[in-house]
Amino acid sequence: MGGVFLNIIKCLIRRSARFQSASSGDISNIGWLITPAIDLDAQDGESLRFKTSNSLADSSYMEVFYADDWDGTEAGVTAATWRILTDAYVVKDTDSFAEWFSSGNVDLSCISGTIHIAFKYTGSGQSTFDGVYELDDISVDFVE
Repeated sequence: MGGVFLNIIKCLIRRSARFQSASSGDISNIGWLITPAIDLDAQDGESLRFKTSNSLADSSYMEVFYADDWDGTEAGVTAATWRILTDAYVVKDTDSFAEWFSSGNVDLSCISGTIHIAFKYTGSGQSTFDGVYELDDISVDFVE
């Protein structure tokens, strides 16, 4: 049986978020970190930025998605329609070790309505060590 856990960002995080499922004993580990609702109709020219780091990712990986139909519940995570933000750069297992990698500016201006942004960690399934990803400095900026 795999483990799924959910964290919702409630305020500005002053520390980085870390996904680490080492020695959990689960066959599969999936973790979600999901932002509060973001109203993209309230302003123009929105973009997402964040930084990621990993240490010994060991074939685990992180992806960035958005959904306009998530109901805010843990049970609703798998029912929502999550669309990948392909322009967001997330550190890869094959990257040379560095403290942090920038996502770049991820254009959200072509999306409308109210959305949630999700960072999904998927472990490699190794029984003794399943990799570590860190996430920091998440911001959604807009043109004033």
